[in-house]
Amino acid sequence: MSWLVGDGHILKTKIIHMKKHFLLCSFLIIIFSFSASAQSKKVKMTINDRFWYGLSLGNIGIGTNYATLGLAPMGGFKITEDWAIGATYKLNYSYYWFGGTSDNLHVLDHGPGVLTKYKFFGRKYFAQLEYDYISMGANGFYNTREWYPFAYIGGGLSSGDGTSWTSEWVVLYNVHPTSSNTFFPLSFGYAFLYKF
Repeated sequence: MSWLVGDGHILKTKIIHMKKHFLLCSFLIIIFSFSASAQSKKVKMTINDRFWYGLSLGNIGIGTNYATLGLAPMGGFKITEDWAIGATYKLNYSYYWFGGTSDNLHVLDHGPGVLTKYKFFGRKYFAQLEYDYISMGANGFYNTREWYPFAYIGGGLSSGDGTSWTSEWVVLYNVHPTSSNTFFPLSFGYAFLYKF
């Protein structure tokens, strides 16, 4: 990889650039959070009522020589009844087979993320901001991995009342200038959440 060559200046520049994007996304999430908090109704919740967790399924695909599946456990804290913040860890497994050769390929892309969700219109719809930092590579195909930032904006449909299990259809669009030009910018998923 070219950014590992030389005196490390290019690597330092990339790290500084990634930190700036992370800070910008964090700032946007905080601003969105205060705005959402100011507009929500006050509902008395115990501390146990505020914690939520779930699992998202996405990146499901089968082709002529590949299969993919993505899982993302997540959890967080409800600021209000309709607004939550949280963290996630994405795991995307891909299997490629090459017809009769023993050189089949197993790829596991993974990385952490932060998110915020705000539910509206009777908690049936939600808006979501998410920032992920994913390590992508291919075992056996090339022996290096690269970290890519993803800054998503989107939302979806939610079913359930938020007191027990709910489900969500999620559509997110990657607005990060680096990864949106390299990878398909739309992300689709289905999530099961407990207490949000």
